[in-house]
Amino acid sequence: MSFQPPNSPAQTSQQYSMALTVIHGALLMGIVMFSGVAWFVNQNSPMNMGDTQELQIFQMLLPFFVVASIGGTMYLGWKRLPKIKEQETLSKKLIGYRNLLITSYALLEGAAMLILAYYLMTGNMTALGLAAIIVFYFFIERPTLSKTIRVLELTAVEKKKLSTPDEIVI
Repeated sequence: MSFQPPNSPAQTSQQYSMALTVIHGALLMGIVMFSGVAWFVNQNSPMNMGDTQELQIFQMLLPFFVVASIGGTMYLGWKRLPKIKEQETLSKKLIGYRNLLITSYALLEGAAMLILAYYLMTGNMTALGLAAIIVFYFFIERPTLSKTIRVLELTAVEKKKLSTPDEIVI
């Protein structure tokens, strides 16, 4: 289930960690920047699409989006991590873990963007608060080397390899 593009360059531990940090940071900043733009637009010229039945239904679904995105990331981890941990090489474990993180981040970002689109259409501050909950969760789920080691339950040899910045790991 892990995907590594053919002929992709080898990565050191430091490069792997930096790549995860950049992916996480870029996706998080996208949500934060879109939140800022939506807030700015609503302050200067609100779109206010009225109070249609569709928007009322959408408003009732907003908390579900928050719970589903956070719960979905937890479920993905619970479901896919055991298979990732069983991989025979550190490289395959790291590729699988990276793919898991990207999928989890996509779930969180998708829900946040839907909620922010609703906020942009209605100006409802509750939606902005719900998006902030996802941003907070997204922030605390940032990838770190120690978290990778802990979550993947790496062996002593694998820990040493991953902890050495110039060691080729993928």
